[in-house]
Amino acid sequence: EVPPSLTLFAADNNKLSAVPSLLFDVTTLVKLSLAHNSVSSLSFKVGRLTLLRTLDLSFNSLHALPPDLGRLEHCTELDASHNQLTALPRELDFMTALTTLKVANNS
Repeated sequence: EVPPSLTLFAADNNKLSAVPSLLFDVTTLVKLSLAHNSVSSLSFKVGRLTLLRTLDLSFNSLHALPPDLGRLEHCTELDASHNQLTALPRELDFMTALTTLKVANNS
């Protein structure tokens, strides 16, 4: 179980192949870092994390980003570099607070 007041979750370098689904119920998260894992997909439920300001998905195996990222209107930084992305969802346009978008070194 995750504390309901959790604001930071960092699980870098853990060989995770999936994002623990219980994280998507922690709506108090401000920073989520899952860099250097083996995550191949991200649930549409990421859109529930409406307070998220920083999302680091770098160095994973993501083939796509879910359109629900567009619901993260407070997110200022998204790092999806070093994955296997071939396109970005149009819904990123709704991330109006986004000031840093890193997508280098993808497919």
